[in-house]
Amino acid sequence: MTREVFAWIVKASVISPLIPLILLFFYRNAQPKQNLILGVSILLSLVFDVTAWTLAQEQISNNLIINLYFIFAFPAIMWFYHETLIKRSLKVLTRIFTIAFLVVAVIFAVNEGMDTLSFKTWMVSSILITVTSFFFVADLNLMDASSFLNNPYHKTNIFINTSLALYYFITTVMFAVSDYVFAHSTREGGFAFWACHNMLNVMKNIGLAVAFYMSAKASIRRGQENLHHNV
Repeated sequence: MTREVFAWIVKASVISPLIPLILLFFYRNAQPKQNLILGVSILLSLVFDVTAWTLAQEQISNNLIINLYFIFAFPAIMWFYHETLIKRSLKVLTRIFTIAFLVVAVIFAVNEGMDTLSFKTWMVSSILITVTSFFFVADLNLMDASSFLNNPYHKTNIFINTSLALYYFITTVMFAVSDYVFAHSTREGGFAFWACHNMLNVMKNIGLAVAFYMSAKASIRRGQENLHHNV
């Protein structure tokens, strides 16, 4: 891939949060609370990515912006899972993860400086979100059939969780080897590596957009069924 292709992939990744955000806006009244919370994380992604991209175009370091994004986005995603999970013990774990991550992020920031890209912080964030996505699966397995069927959003929550789990699991692996890749590859190799991450981000946002649409349709369908029963 040429640098022009890399540049277009980066642009697509930067604006891709608009896809789920637009759907979330138009169907906001038909969304469960947890999807609106997840929308906060997506909005943060858009704001920070646009800011980081703009600084890069002006050849200004955007390391601080990128590091801040992970610090702000992680609690928002944990908040989404906190509202989605049913088991109280799993909810408590999301709170513990949030506190633990913020402590680790502060420690890394003090030791490495906020102006240095902290792949360690990114990796810890991705690992904890990946683990939490498995909590969601465990939560479903502990749920009885009637509870599952009575909640119109469980199927769409599965779609959201799958999108997040795949993205953060793969990025965990990428962040784990990122220092080695950037230290030993060519400049073009580094661009290609980061382009793969950007493509994953686009796919994740498309998946979230589909899930928001599914949630809206499930909500509208449930409303129509209730109206029919009340007539």
